[in-house]
Amino acid sequence: MTYKKEDVFEHVKKMKALFAGEMKDRILIHFCIPGPASSVQFFPDIPGMFGADMDNHRKLSLFRDDFFPSGRPGFGNPYAGFMGGELQSDGCNIWSVPMRNIYNRLDEVRYNESNPWLAKFIYAMEYYKQYKPDNFMLASPSTWGPDDIAEALRGPEILYDFYDRPEELKALLWRCADFVLQFRRRVLELADRIDGGHIGWQGFWEPGDCLSLTADTSTNYSAEMFEEFLLPVINYTVDKAGGKCSMHLEGSSIHIADSLKRINGLLLLQYTNNPKLPRGIAMMDVLRSKFEDVPLKLLVTRQELRDGIRDKTLIGNCIYDVGVDAEHLDDYVRTPEEAQEIMRLAEEYRAKI
Repeated sequence: MTYKKEDVFEHVKKMKALFAGEMKDRILIHFCIPGPASSVQFFPDIPGMFGADMDNHRKLSLFRDDFFPSGRPGFGNPYAGFMGGELQSDGCNIWSVPMRNIYNRLDEVRYNESNPWLAKFIYAMEYYKQYKPDNFMLASPSTWGPDDIAEALRGPEILYDFYDRPEELKALLWRCADFVLQFRRRVLELADRIDGGHIGWQGFWEPGDCLSLTADTSTNYSAEMFEEFLLPVINYTVDKAGGKCSMHLEGSSIHIADSLKRINGLLLLQYTNNPKLPRGIAMMDVLRSKFEDVPLKLLVTRQELRDGIRDKTLIGNCIYDVGVDAEHLDDYVRTPEEAQEIMRLAEEYRAKI
């Protein structure tokens, strides 16, 4: 059995309950299953990229879970390229080259649809929207936080700028924040909208006033740096976008947890594994003590999920992403039949409060 178009409404219902804190005795399951090939290898061939994504969609939509099939053009994370940096690809990944002398060129760092890479991405979104099947939602792309974009534009030298060029760095961060807002506005005009919201880059429904951000580079910054340079910019961006936020947090960023609690309207926190740090389930007690009732999204292995269901140790109000990352590439759900079994177990399971 595969998804039907109307199944998205059941997913929206579950996500609304999660954001409202009404799933304290429930868990949600997402299967992050790898496709046979990365659509990035077709970049910038948009029809080829779309064809590869739809081939994956037909196979992966058999893995029914609490989510709904969605996706967006596979440009990787090219936001610095959208703002003037050059993009490069090795056939598997896409990255942007830092801009030289960026602090002398801040006027160029802005949202501009004449940028060839940004224009190409908008065309790709329009192409996907025109040709996608009914049981596939066109999601909004990932929204890098202003700090992640600034680091991609500046390069590793940004670490010195906190001390040597603080005012110029702040000016760059504010320009990146303005880009985030204009880019988000434009892509939400193209992404599928449903029930006052949309499917975000992590694959779940979010209300329209929710901005989904990353803060991956914060792994390199002290809590004091985050407070001074980044928190004001993030809160400004969230407020301008509508006042609510979901945040992607790398495992090694746990040192800024107290600051993250002060992000305006935090609806959900995604905690992603780092191979050298405890996994998401091992960090559950710490995350819950830090973030209290904020819903969580944790990346877990297949075995971790099975053990948690068996031992009744999983917390509620949480999405368990049984997926793939650099730590456990081999421990994911491999067949639709196994997905059905796990969903049956999860449906019977009630988290221990």
